[in-house]
Amino acid sequence: MLQKAFSKLNRPLELSLIIKISIGLGLLLFAYEFFYLDVYSLWWPSLIIFPPLIGFLFIIWNLISIILIPFFIKITTWRSFLPAIINGIIFFSAVYFFYPVRHLRIETEFLIKHKSFEQVVAMINSGEIQSDQYGEAILPKEYQNISMNGEVRFYTENNNLYIYFDTNNAIVFPRAYYVYCSNGQPPNADERLRVYEINSYWYFVSYL
Repeated sequence: MLQKAFSKLNRPLELSLIIKISIGLGLLLFAYEFFYLDVYSLWWPSLIIFPPLIGFLFIIWNLISIILIPFFIKITTWRSFLPAIINGIIFFSAVYFFYPVRHLRIETEFLIKHKSFEQVVAMINSGEIQSDQYGEAILPKEYQNISMNGEVRFYTENNNLYIYFDTNNAIVFPRAYYVYCSNGQPPNADERLRVYEINSYWYFVSYL
């Protein structure tokens, strides 16, 4: 029945549509990898919902593209394999470039906010910004967009000043921060803490 119904379709046209859908899913996957922090900041359940949903859609679509190969192969020959090949390239690229894409996102945001970050650091060092008893401080209005909730947290430990700029307002894991370290020593890492070095004084840290 499926073969009879499919025989009535314009196969080159349908194959072209399938290829476009495969490319579209791939672009969606990489877009999520790049903007995951922004999506997560807007709606924290996205961390739980989106990765398995995108993975499920990708797997189902890959199976569909493989199942449809026999319906296309008699007319379009090698092009019948294009959707499956594209899906395979997307899968291995997503695995290989998983961290490079996320690091690119981190570096891009840091470049955008770097000047403001440094100005806040200078104000903390000069005493213009003072913390409360919990080590937290509200930023001046013009700098409140560089840290979620317009606040920073800072403290001194072993003559090293640590300043945390929150990247999201999540109420559950993962918390992620841009961290300034005055002597270049990053926060102590453990099994729950991931540290990515941006330069000699700045790090991106996330808690699992």
